[in-house]
Amino acid sequence: IEVEEIREELLDRFGKLPEPVENFLSLTLLRIAAGNKEIKGLKRKGPKLEIELQKPLPANMTARIPDIKNARVDGNILILNLEGNASMDAIHQLIHLL
Repeated sequence: IEVEEIREELLDRFGKLPEPVENFLSLTLLRIAAGNKEIKGLKRKGPKLEIELQKPLPANMTARIPDIKNARVDGNILILNLEGNASMDAIHQLIHLL
């Protein structure tokens, strides 16, 4: 079953989804997109998303996607601040660049 189909089923059955459920579904989509990349892990910590890779990232990695602001690279971990500035589409684009 596709994640979007699950989202539609939940919406149909329960109405507007709580933010934690939306976050869970979004993170699931990111994990699927990251499946064939050199990504060791994805963690959501409050308003931050940490993407851990198997190798170090170039410091200018976040400059490749203009919609992502307030992100930083710490060795092989990309830390994104999701508070209102990084759309899930922009994060998907970034994952595809990795």
